[in-house]
This record gives sequence, C-alpha cells and structure tokens, in this order.
Amino acid sequence: MINHSISLQNKRIKRRHFVLLALIFLISISSLLTIYILFPNIDPEEKSAFKIPKTIDDAKILGSIFLSILAGFLYPFPIALFLVCLCSSLGASFCYLLSKLFGRRILLKYFRMKIIDWQRKVQKHSDSLLWFIIFLRITPILPNWFINLCSPIIDVPLKPFFFGTFVGVALPSILFIQAGKTIHQLSSPLDVFFSGVQY
Repeated sequence: MINHSISLQNKRIKRRHFVLLALIFLISISSLLTIYILFPNIDPEEKSAFKIPKTIDDAKILGSIFLSILAGFLYPFPIALFLVCLCSSLGASFCYLLSKLFGRRILLKYFRMKIIDWQRKVQKHSDSLLWFIIFLRITPILPNWFINLCSPIIDVPLKPFFFGTFVGVALPSILFIQAGKTIHQLSSPLDVFFSGVQY
C-alpha cells in the first residue's frame, strides 16, 4: 500500500515536471513570436544581412549587453527597456524552474557550502527579499548564473525572483539601450568625431 502511494506520488511529480517543461517551451516560443511581430520594418538591402541560423555556430546566443544595445538601436526606448527586462526575467525564471525541477542534486554536490552560506543570507533578508534580489542583480557580488540556478534551492520564491530580476536588470540596461540609441542616431562613422560641429 505504501509503495503504491509513493509510486502514484512519483508519477504526479513527473507529470507536473513535464507540464512545467512544456510551459517553459510554450512561453519561450510565444516570446520569440512577440519579438518577431514587434520587429521594426527593414529595408530590402538590409534584409540580406539577416540570416536564419542553420548550424549550432550560427545559433550561438549573443551576450545580453550586445542584445541590449541592439534593442536600443531597433526599438523606441520604452519598448526596448521593457523587452530587455522581460526577456532577462523570463530567461532567468526558466533557468530557475529548470534548476528547481532537475538541478538540486548536482548543485548541492558542487556548491554545497556556498549554497548553505547564501541560504543563511536569504533567511536573514526574508522580509525584504525583493530588494535583496534587486541588489544582487545590480551588483557583481554573485554571477547571474549562480543566482538563477541556486535561488530555488535556497528558498527564494519565484515571484520576488522574477520581479527582482526585472527591476534589477533595468538600471544597467538603460545605459546599453541608450548606447544603441546613440549608434542609431549616427548616420556615418564621421558623426562620432563631428556630431556637434556646424559647417
């Protein structure tokens, strides 16, 4: 009887994990579709520079700084900032969920002491967890991959994790999006040197 209930419970957990994995996939596809729909019009001569990735090397993901600059170049500032923050938060949250579902044993094997140390810090800041996550995102104390992977293990709920990431990546993203806006305003390489010169 006990073995049967454990077996049923394991099946429910596996089913829930599969549903969450499918949900992550569907949200990712929806996000890509949204970006495709919002993509600005491109001149025919510029279209030749775009290509659909056909190999692993073609599909390598660019760094988030470069993508923030690109968003600033392509979109109006508020849309660019929203997209950068949303994509960063969704990507981090998907990593969080995957770690919660599949990563506990591996992370505890390799980072046990660091996880225990940060779990104490999280418990100490449990009344202001949102602000703690924002602080961690703005400062380079911990690498973002560590925050994403270990947050579910150190009992950070998903809601403050998502919103803390959304707000925490906004500040540095503002600088990079503005850099993209500045690049967009330059019409030639000479504008870098002579942008304020009147002839």
